[in-house]
Amino acid sequence: MKSELQKDDLAHYSLQSSVLAQTPLAAFERLFSHKARWYARFLKGLMPQDRDALVLDIPCGHGVFLWFATHAGYTNVRGYDVDPGRVEIARNLGLPAELGDVRDVVASLDGTVGLIACLNFIEHIEKTEVCDFLSACHRALRPGGVLLVKAPFVDSILSSHDLANDFTHKWAVNSTVYRNLFLQVGFKDVMIKDERPVPYHTINRIRLVAFHVAKALTTLYFRLLGLAPPRVWSPSGWVIGKKT
Repeated sequence: MKSELQKDDLAHYSLQSSVLAQTPLAAFERLFSHKARWYARFLKGLMPQDRDALVLDIPCGHGVFLWFATHAGYTNVRGYDVDPGRVEIARNLGLPAELGDVRDVVASLDGTVGLIACLNFIEHIEKTEVCDFLSACHRALRPGGVLLVKAPFVDSILSSHDLANDFTHKWAVNSTVYRNLFLQVGFKDVMIKDERPVPYHTINRIRLVAFHVAKALTTLYFRLLGLAPPRVWSPSGWVIGKKT
């Protein structure tokens, strides 16, 4: 049974999706195509080599990662979300989205998944559920499978932007805690990545150079104050775990 707080969260998601539903599908296609180019560079070497591997997007929202995975040639892609409005948008875009609680979905799988994308979700569930959810993801992955988690990181100087952009967020921690959570549930190979620009077109090449200059100057400022510089340089970060 959903708690009252969970019901409030679902009502908020429904309101968000009702606004998204007013967006023309062509606008989503343009946005998703742009984002897919970013994912292709950012996730290079992390996606399964086998294009028939099961790729799971939980929750899938209205389909941006599903768009990337299917247009990258993966033939066994599934997405699940608890919000009917977002699922409907994804389906209208021809994407493999289904209605379902992602915690139930991942718990039903055992050693069969090549990659799990869990983007902007973990901060929405209670802290008491986090370890069980990550453990279920670890069990669901086949050997060599990868779990991608994107969430706000409080050790970023920009963290308040993503941490406070949704009042259904329950908690946030720093990159060290995220790494330890992954290690605790059985991942041996854990990587932390921030969302710095990736050079897939000219503007982003310029942005990447500007990023490194700004990072160097900010790091110098922290060092002059006798402080350690941030480990994450974007509002959200990625935790990437590989099952051995």
